[in-house]
Amino acid sequence: MSVRLVPGKPPEKHTAQPNRESWSVVAAVLAAYGGASMNDLVAAVSQHRHPDGGTGFIRYCLKQGWLKEDGPSHH
Repeated sequence: MSVRLVPGKPPEKHTAQPNRESWSVVAAVLAAYGGASMNDLVAAVSQHRHPDGGTGFIRYCLKQGWLKEDGPSHH
């Protein structure tokens, strides 16, 4: 069972364009489902330009506080 990720504080307006584009995908998933597993969010932004791809971006979002952990995911 994986940890469920939910929205934290939204990113600042001046974040880099690739981050804004990937964040809009993450935000859409969170808006639709209220939260998602790390794996689901990584898959949603797998195109992100980062050495670690979507995984790197989602970890970055957690580090920035844009996402936070909400306990186990139930799927």
